[in-house]
Amino acid sequence: IIAKSLVLSTGCRERTAKQIGIHGTRPSGIFTAGTAQYYTNILGQLPTERCIILGSGDIGLIMARRLALEGAEVLGVYEAKPTPSGLMRNISQCLDDFNIPLYTSHTVTRVFGEERLTSVEIAKVDENMNPIKGTEKIVECDSLILSVGLIPENELAEGLNISLDTRTKGPIADQNYMTMEDGIFICGNAMHVNDLVDYVSESGESAGKAAANYSKSNRVMAKINSDNSFLYTIPQRIDINKVSDKT
Repeated sequence: IIAKSLVLSTGCRERTAKQIGIHGTRPSGIFTAGTAQYYTNILGQLPTERCIILGSGDIGLIMARRLALEGAEVLGVYEAKPTPSGLMRNISQCLDDFNIPLYTSHTVTRVFGEERLTSVEIAKVDENMNPIKGTEKIVECDSLILSVGLIPENELAEGLNISLDTRTKGPIADQNYMTMEDGIFICGNAMHVNDLVDYVSESGESAGKAAANYSKSNRVMAKINSDNSFLYTIPQRIDINKVSDKT
């Protein structure tokens, strides 16, 4: 297939236990929240009888309620940050209404078990989210549900030598969703993880239009800088030759 432009809409994926530094054996019973959701909602199978959830994102909170409704014992939701990540509405409706405790400034540091998970080690963390020695405790459970964030799926982008943003983990792009490689565009969660699917759809439509109208021209790129009150900015660059284009 020969094309003048390409749109990467590869989405994002969930972080795994190894990516967040959980050590120990490799037993079954460690699920991402999305996998647990698939087992429960699509396959109609209960993946756990007694579990803990690491991470207080909205998917994790919703799965805490879902598993409780299906008869599983949810021992608690543990969050490394000092405040929960999910919406207060979900904390109220998914945890408080089902008497599921939320432990902030705690994380899972180790898992135990041979064929199946038998227990996890939990420790308090300091302001830098490093485990505090001496605060460890063992909690017996048969499953660990991970709700520890999403990252853009960027293997194709890396294969095309596209420059990535170390903060978003997605490609650097201009106001027209074009990456630093001419003719290659990016959109949706492949660019950065969005809070709402509406934003994903909007960026996909805009990137598609820009790709369809693409014609090779010289770009003069200006970097967007922000102060520490912003985690990151999108887009990261502006093509000053096209400053009148919709951003």
